[in-house]
Amino acid sequence: MCLASFRPVIQYALAVAIASTAAAFDLSGQVFARYEIQGEPAYGPAGEFLIKRASIAAGSELGSNLSVELELETRPDEVYLKDCFVSWSPLDYLDLTLGQFKKPFCLATDKSNWNMLSIERPLTHDLVSDLGYSGRSPGFMLELSVPVPLRPTLIAGVFNGPGTESEKMYAASLTVEPLAEIVLGGAVAGMRLGEYDPAQPSGYIVSDGMTAFSGYIAASRQVTSSTELRLDAEFVSGRNWAGADVVYGEVPPGFRSYWVSGAFARRLRDVPGLRSLEAGLSWSVVTPETGVSLSEQVLSPMVGLGITSSARLRFSVVSTSFSGGSQDGYTDYLTELAVRF
Repeated sequence: MCLASFRPVIQYALAVAIASTAAAFDLSGQVFARYEIQGEPAYGPAGEFLIKRASIAAGSELGSNLSVELELETRPDEVYLKDCFVSWSPLDYLDLTLGQFKKPFCLATDKSNWNMLSIERPLTHDLVSDLGYSGRSPGFMLELSVPVPLRPTLIAGVFNGPGTESEKMYAASLTVEPLAEIVLGGAVAGMRLGEYDPAQPSGYIVSDGMTAFSGYIAASRQVTSSTELRLDAEFVSGRNWAGADVVYGEVPPGFRSYWVSGAFARRLRDVPGLRSLEAGLSWSVVTPETGVSLSEQVLSPMVGLGITSSARLRFSVVSTSFSGGSQDGYTDYLTELAVRF
């Protein structure tokens, strides 16, 4: 006699229909075009022109407190859905969002490409997003901003975990503003991994919980009417499950990473064809396994020219080095034209 397990399936759906005559769309987009000279020996000495990324977004206000947004992005040999969500604000200080969007974890991932103080994102972003703690995923999120001193903002959400068989993951962040133009933030993300296993009585096995933590500061200072200073810094630590069989009880090693980016911008007056001049320095370090003396770090000075408020040209030297291993360091040379519309 064959017995089959039965699991009820519960589905929730939100459908939004938009008539073209009833709602107006706001279109926006970005293009990041580059010339790169890769210093890593495997790439060879030749430079390369490429479209690093390009995106177009459409948003619409469906009422006084309901909106929808859709964004598509293309990279070399890839076109994919970036954001797609509906946001509802039942109260002035409460927003509810359902769809696909960024999880509220890791400043290195959460900042938009346009607002980064360097051409490349810090190493922290690469590791944390690869592990699934940060980045975009379908889910539900609430944002609570209470109009009290320090202007605290709490964002919390539940999302699909990494992989097709993962459990749901959770992420939350809290920010405060102790002084004007200074934001302090902290975040936590947690997940479990699961997979189907016929040897288990339930046919399914789940790992223990794994967490990651983040703390950061984002500051800006208008020194004069034409000069601005900006600083971003973050520390992230958590469990690196990528190389561990966590579903079957193996304890994953810890990881840690930190990064700092600073930039100076000055408005240019009476300079034909140019709007501003900027210079910055970014430094990031990642230790994938805290029990192993192996780490990677990147140092990248940057200078840039603002052509208009929506177009800029940046130049950067990105030096990558390794410690505790035999891998040689290398240096990349990047030139990037970014345009938004």
